[in-house]
Amino acid sequence: MENDINIDKFDTIYLCYPNWFGTVPLAVAGFLKSHDFTDKQIVAICTHGGSGLRNSLKDIEKLAEGVNIGGSLAINSADIK
Repeated sequence: MENDINIDKFDTIYLCYPNWFGTVPLAVAGFLKSHDFTDKQIVAICTHGGSGLRNSLKDIEKLAEGVNIGGSLAINSADIK
């Protein structure tokens, strides 16, 4: 995946994504695989239809080698008005 995003100058990244079938969408997985997250912290914010974070935090840790999960928030779509 090619992109122009440079995460080198950031220590903390807020990763917002919808929970798709219990994990992050493929586009987010591609982003995570294509960057070096060593010594970086991700705060995960996901929307869902009732399943919460499910496997997404474990999957983020696998995809973004060296990352620290610095917190998470799951927002049920039914609560968004």
